[in-house]
Amino acid sequence: MASRFAAGRQRDHLAMSDDEFDRRLGANETAFGADWLSTSDTSLARLWQRKDGMAVNQLCLLGDAISGLEGIDPNWVADHVKKIKSTDANSRRGSLFELMGVNPPSASDGEVDHTQPSGLRCHRCGGAAHWNRPPSGAEYPNVH
Repeated sequence: MASRFAAGRQRDHLAMSDDEFDRRLGANETAFGADWLSTSDTSLARLWQRKDGMAVNQLCLLGDAISGLEGIDPNWVADHVKKIKSTDANSRRGSLFELMGVNPPSASDGEVDHTQPSGLRCHRCGGAAHWNRPPSGAEYPNVH
């Protein structure tokens, strides 16, 4: 069966099956809605409407993040989707950054607990993420 999202999109450079391609782009369509993606004037909707290889790459990365993270915390993903669909450009940027930034660790063998209101938690000790920069002159506490 051919991909239902492939029509006109440049995707020959991708090493993924039609099913995987549909999973990723389908996650975007399910999260944001086909109507919104087709009619909105936001940068994500304009990206959806493009068919070039760069747009396809970015949509595949976002769809993979949405698909994977919905299995961990669907409310967290829904909150970010709502912000991405908002008119506040900074909220859109921040939520896209969070979705895309959290996905690489979740796709590996590492564990990430991203549901804390204060941000990511260390999977080893449960404390705050250790890569936050300390105040000037301070030492990094409890770095693993």
